[in-house]
Amino acid sequence: MAEQKGGGETPATSAEGAEQPKPSSKIRGIRGPLIFSAVLALIAGVVTIFFATGGTGAKVSTGSARAIRFDLGGIAFGVTFIVCLVICAMLLMSHKENPDELSEGSGVNLRSEDRLKKLKDASRESSTEPDHSSTEPEPPASS
Repeated sequence: MAEQKGGGETPATSAEGAEQPKPSSKIRGIRGPLIFSAVLALIAGVVTIFFATGGTGAKVSTGSARAIRFDLGGIAFGVTFIVCLVICAMLLMSHKENPDELSEGSGVNLRSEDRLKKLKDASRESSTEPDHSSTEPEPPASS
């Protein structure tokens, strides 16, 4: 099998023997976003049930029992789950690996401190060297 450069993909062979790119494990996994969305939605649903019911007290000041609002909790669960899952899917689709060429060369990870030091050294070298091109030869002295 031939190796492909960049893209985070490795070739896989199909039944016909042709090589097809195989998506990387980060992109093809849907379990993480589903679990994240479900946990966030569960928290939103429980919090909504708690606050819509009116707290932990069993009875209000009038003496009647409070009704637990499962309908609002279910709505909050569903809306949070769908919105969170859509946001996770959009973020996963927008992910793109950087090409390998970007990590090579002298332009990566330069500190401004180093750049300024090189400029100072270059200006010192140019100021210490005499500039012969601008001086005209002196005429011979006559006595």
